[in-house]
Amino acid sequence: MELILLRHGKAEDINIGGDFSRELVEKGREQARRAARLLKAAGALPHIVLTSPLTRARQTSDEFCETAGIPGPVIQGWLSCGM
Repeated sequence: MELILLRHGKAEDINIGGDFSRELVEKGREQARRAARLLKAAGALPHIVLTSPLTRARQTSDEFCETAGIPGPVIQGWLSCGM
């Protein structure tokens, strides 16, 4: 079994909405797509993607899965700090 860890892409600065609701900026979306293309080219795509419920993490995993052509992510609350 192999475990691949992927950090969320570049996100907005923290604002009144707090850390939980920060969204990806376009650069962050492109970072997720690039990671998917690189892993796909290396033949190293995951069979399942788990993500925290934080907005930026979900957006990263959505972009990654769509670009990679694999099933969408499974949201796991335990992956979020402080939850």
